[in-house]
Amino acid sequence: MAQILINHLERVGGTSIKEIVIGKKSLKTIQTIPKFQTKSDVVLFQRNLDYVPGFDGAAFDLWATPTINSSINLDEGQRRLDDIVAHAVTPERKMLDERVLFIDPNTEWYRYRYPLDGGTRQSAIMNQREFPHAIREIFERRGTDGHNAAWKEMSRRKLTLSFVSWHIDQALKYGASLVIPPAPLIDGRSLTMLDIAWEINRLTRTLAFETTDAFWSLYIPVHSDAFRDEIRCKRILDVIRQNAIPDTLLVLKFFRTKNILDDSSSRARMSRFLCALDQMKSSLEDRMALMVLDTKSEGFAFMANGVDFTCDPLGGVKDTLQFAKTRERDDTGDEDDTRDRRLRHYGKYFHPDTRDFMSISDLMDVVKPDGLLPHDCMFCGKLHGRLVDGKKLPKRDEWNALRRLHNFMCRKEEDKWLGDAVNEGNPRAAELYLARPERGNKNLVDFLPLASLETSKSIILEETRWI
Repeated sequence: MAQILINHLERVGGTSIKEIVIGKKSLKTIQTIPKFQTKSDVVLFQRNLDYVPGFDGAAFDLWATPTINSSINLDEGQRRLDDIVAHAVTPERKMLDERVLFIDPNTEWYRYRYPLDGGTRQSAIMNQREFPHAIREIFERRGTDGHNAAWKEMSRRKLTLSFVSWHIDQALKYGASLVIPPAPLIDGRSLTMLDIAWEINRLTRTLAFETTDAFWSLYIPVHSDAFRDEIRCKRILDVIRQNAIPDTLLVLKFFRTKNILDDSSSRARMSRFLCALDQMKSSLEDRMALMVLDTKSEGFAFMANGVDFTCDPLGGVKDTLQFAKTRERDDTGDEDDTRDRRLRHYGKYFHPDTRDFMSISDLMDVVKPDGLLPHDCMFCGKLHGRLVDGKKLPKRDEWNALRRLHNFMCRKEEDKWLGDAVNEGNPRAAELYLARPERGNKNLVDFLPLASLETSKSIILEETRWI
């Protein structure tokens, strides 16, 4: 049986340093893993390997993987022209083959319709070759409003086996180092969905062992609505606890974390949730690892409270509803509106002080009058002085490439900062870092371990009842 090996090295407070060995590859915490969503993302990193901080892993979204994979692999004609036919690979493929590669199953897009050219992210998954026809029919008939009912019907008709088998085949076909189970998004409406999620996790583990000998993880994607209810949070923890064993990677995704950040009760439950998971890891001698997919600015706080890895798209995580509303805006003909629509294609820039993702319009207001960006990495150096009125802006492609590299540089700087704090034995470093006046959203502090904060005794006592 293919088994992950986890070697615990050091712990301070809610942060631990460990090495995760997956076959012949390894990952070392504390680390932000880049998620590539386009071919240009992969090419961009391959061409800048000498300039970006080291990274042991990478990830793709399943909805984008076929396009990326076909773009970075040699076709058969190119292979025949190569002298070393069996080993002919592109530089991009070589970069990925040297790292731990994850494929995000993107099951949240069965509930939400995120528009893409010619369809949605959901259709981009279901249009892939050999996707089970009966399952496609269920999701199309039920629609997004019938999301939970669709998963229950799939389970009732015993179609989960073919669904899991297809996902395993896709992950291995695209070179994934391990299989992340295609578990459904858990919301605040139905605890039955949690039972289905663990049915799919168990099936993935069984099929990976019996048919492929592939590595596998545990996976639970959780909607922000689940954190509005304490019973559901505890139930999720109970199920994880029942399935937690040494040398296991647990993967989570928290969908719509802005809703959690904006609600004090939800923030408290999130902190207790992470603390309980960290306590669980400690009970296994830190031989369980935790990765969270698609974090935004909260990734740093998560890694200070038991999370070993975060995995983030280079351009940041877009809010689905906000994106849809942006596309539907009418053209009023107003000069400012025309400018905003033109700049909408310029992606967001991570401000290292406020830790917010800013539009280029907002950033131009911040950097007046000299246009000097608030970060001094080599990629920002190519943009200094160019975001000022009266000057020609960088072209869209140049801006999006450089700000993606800048975003990754900022996250890696925070990884190093947190790792240094662990080495120095400073458990309150993350709290002090996020509490600085310029750090933006102070609600992020509430995601830190409760024991490190000056929190009321009632909340501390409530935390102990979760563990």
